[in-house]
Amino acid sequence: MRESLEKYVVVIEGMSDVLRLEVHHIAATAVCSNKPTDAQFQTLAKFARQAANSKVTLFPDCDEPGEAGFRDLLWKLAEHQVEVRLGWSSGMFDGQFSGHQTENFTVEEWKLITH
Repeated sequence: MRESLEKYVVVIEGMSDVLRLEVHHIAATAVCSNKPTDAQFQTLAKFARQAANSKVTLFPDCDEPGEAGFRDLLWKLAEHQVEVRLGWSSGMFDGQFSGHQTENFTVEEWKLITH
């Protein structure tokens, strides 16, 4: 897990998502919503700066509410000079993850997304 933290902070929606990624030895933090609060945003930005060299990768649920909420988070983090990238979306990877949630990741999918 330390290796994943040295590269970036993974931000996802829910606790079940965190538990699923932990099985794959991926450190992640959940905002427990598709629209993080201002306090959560501040904490994420601070955590990224301290633990991951100001790098964050977002994995929203690949549905409209999930992606809409994380769009705002992506913008806010970028405005605060956090290097932020989108790990997946309903339109990336030829749409194969449309409707997917992070809690359903397989090892093969994670390798496809991160390599």
